[in-house]
Amino acid sequence: MKGPSAYLATWNHGSAGRAALLLLVTHLGAVAVAWGAWALFLLPAFYDDRLLPAIGSWLFALTASLWLMLRFGFWGTVATRGVGHGEELLATFSPGRAVAVGLLRWALQIVMIAGVFGAAVLVSVDGRWWHLVGTAETRALGDRVAAVPIPADWELDRTEKGDDGGNHHPNLRYWLTYDVPTTYDFDDLRAWLADPAWADNPAGASFGALRVVSCDRADQTCRAQLVPPPGDPVEHFVRAELRPPAYDGDAAEVDLQVTYRQYVEPHWEVDHRVVARGRAIPVPADWVPDDEDASDNDAGQYFTRSFGVPSTYTGADLRAWLTGPDFTAPATGRPFGAVTLDECRAMDADTVRCAATVDGTWWTDGYGIERARDWVEATLRTDDHTVRLSFRRTD
Repeated sequence: MKGPSAYLATWNHGSAGRAALLLLVTHLGAVAVAWGAWALFLLPAFYDDRLLPAIGSWLFALTASLWLMLRFGFWGTVATRGVGHGEELLATFSPGRAVAVGLLRWALQIVMIAGVFGAAVLVSVDGRWWHLVGTAETRALGDRVAAVPIPADWELDRTEKGDDGGNHHPNLRYWLTYDVPTTYDFDDLRAWLADPAWADNPAGASFGALRVVSCDRADQTCRAQLVPPPGDPVEHFVRAELRPPAYDGDAAEVDLQVTYRQYVEPHWEVDHRVVARGRAIPVPADWVPDDEDASDNDAGQYFTRSFGVPSTYTGADLRAWLTGPDFTAPATGRPFGAVTLDECRAMDADTVRCAATVDGTWWTDGYGIERARDWVEATLRTDDHTVRLSFRRTD
């Protein structure tokens, strides 16, 4: 068995340059492996399992640190009570070169330990590159928040900054709580979000044009979006909630959330043709796109989009849209194709659900029963003025 510093002592043949090169390769190589593992563990396959990658990263960090220090030596420190290891390595060089190689070894050990354990920490917390350096959008979000047109009689009570709970895309969220007059009501909140001052603030910098997605009077909340440039996805979101005074004499509160979330096309669970077909459904111009979802179950493959609709929108309007000309002769874009309305019925006092089959998609199964392959389903909620629109493929 070779001694602790045998790798350096035998390989360098008395050359300080070779010793320095070996130190660089081994110590920086360990850092490269640790950060390469961090990059590997960012893949979607590890989204739901952080325990095993975290354990492996910590074991590698500990093993690499101990192995390199035992093989190449280290100077005595307070942590080792002044006891060094492998000092015979330095005896193979002249005094000046021995000090230089020793200093390089000491510096590389600091870099190596910080590097491998830093990568282990990031793997454990599912840290991403934007957590370290941010993006142009996250760095600019503070200025955008400062441009929110806050009414003069609101008083900032507290503020907080953090992520939106998702680690798979660059994101940032500001939470701000304001004390507002007790006479402030939900209609005032909705009117404030529709104020033109968001897009053109005469008092200074402007936040940008805002469009309201939905308002739920029961929850006293409204959701809105920053209108993106044409063709770009929505990436900035605003949520406002009005809270009445907890006690007599207290002020009412408005909780304001301003979020940036970079849009990244999800890995859908359904066939890409189902996604494309669902997105091809022509929706009315006054519907505000919200989010998208997909699922695959026994009933078929679903691609679902959510929209905010005008507060005056009714179940009769939904029926009229499904039976109108938009599917075959839309005002803009390519026609989707004719559909036949099967039913529209009230699910409860606030919900209307309609289903239609897509013409020309009927087929006969192995039992000789004719079935529809493609469906369009739409659910209107009048309490928060939203529509969930699904395209379903059953085969």
